Amino acid sequence: MHYDLPDVTEVLTEHGGHIEPALEQGWSDGRKLAWLAATVKMETGLNITVKDGCLSEKVDGEWVKVPNLFSFTVGVANIGSFTYREAWVYLTGVGTGARQAIRTSRSSDL
Repeated sequence: MHYDLPDVTEVLTEHGGHIEPALEQGWSDGRKLAWLAATVKMETGLNITVKDGCLSEKVDGEWVKVPNLFSFTVGVANIGSFTYREAWVYLTGVGTGARQAIRTSRSSDL
């Protein structure tokens, strides 16, 4: 399954800012990851796709898909399969790295 990234925006206020729509704890894990990917895309411009993981294991002689795993495409690179927690950490790291690369690139242009 492929998870559509929601439209997100950053709302700036006198006390900082926040993302709308806000993350809802009742959403499925895949939808939460799509929301996080959308925030990373908004901040960095990276194209990110969130998908169900594609890891299988043999159970009683039959190959079955391992549930609750996720994978990503970032730009043209595919990576996965991750548990929800691993996937959240991965996307957070992608965002942090991309933001740092943008800052470094801008400062070296000065």
